[in-house]
Amino acid sequence: MRLFLAAPLVALSVLRAPPPTPFVFATIDRPVGVAVTASAVFATQECSFHITAIAPHGTSFLFATLPRRGQQCTERYIAVPTARFGGDLFATQGRTAFRISRGAVTRFVKLPPSVPPNGMGITFDRVGTWGGDMILTTHDGQVWRVSTSGSATFVADVGSQAEGPAVAPRSFSAAPGDILVPNKFANEVFAVEPDGTVMPLASWDSPEKVDPVPSQPCTVGPGGPAYLVALRGDDQLVGFPSANFTGLGGAMVTSELKTTIANMKNDGTISPWSGPLGTQGDEALEGSDFCRG
Repeated sequence: MRLFLAAPLVALSVLRAPPPTPFVFATIDRPVGVAVTASAVFATQECSFHITAIAPHGTSFLFATLPRRGQQCTERYIAVPTARFGGDLFATQGRTAFRISRGAVTRFVKLPPSVPPNGMGITFDRVGTWGGDMILTTHDGQVWRVSTSGSATFVADVGSQAEGPAVAPRSFSAAPGDILVPNKFANEVFAVEPDGTVMPLASWDSPEKVDPVPSQPCTVGPGGPAYLVALRGDDQLVGFPSANFTGLGGAMVTSELKTTIANMKNDGTISPWSGPLGTQGDEALEGSDFCRG
């Protein structure tokens, strides 16, 4: 695994973000889930139970190993938890979400057999409209919330394959505090209100993940990426520097099939932002995440 550093950026106006300048942060076989912190990038791989950590300078090491149960080749997604959930990282495998603390893996919650055993999306409510709960989505369109005690509650159904969710910040005027759920087959991002109401919000080709843009994203080490996406078809983690998001706002929406990224403004309007980033096709682009300090 290698780290490719971005070329120095020319200083531009702080009032407007420069054109996107993606670069290859690391090469890794068939990456799926990605979670980003200031000290490390975490990634899962399609046919491995291992979670790999990559330091800012590019050194990689085994962070944790999930239970060797179920399908080896599947989609495992990861997220950095809020403090109230504890642990360093959470990972989904099959119908189960695991908490990982200092490399130790423990089962946190398992959803019922009605949930497909593959590809659960995961995020955490950092806004407060969902009680600070964990949010899980499933490949048949179900949306669940999970409390810190591990109690799971069904919220809504978006109709077909739900992908990587996010809780919209209150500044997102089109759906403040709602769960934003991309639906790959409907080519739509849906907003789920706290009472379970589902509303179509924005259309984008095969949307894979929604990532609200932080007001001041951290970076992976000094000068490292602030935002990363996993290109499964190209064996790459592709990064974007923090300067690319100056004054941008809203949320990023990735496309699995097209490997493009859109910016969805706070009013719900959506427009192309970057890409194609790599080889296009089914399962070409998977996880993505902004740096969380």
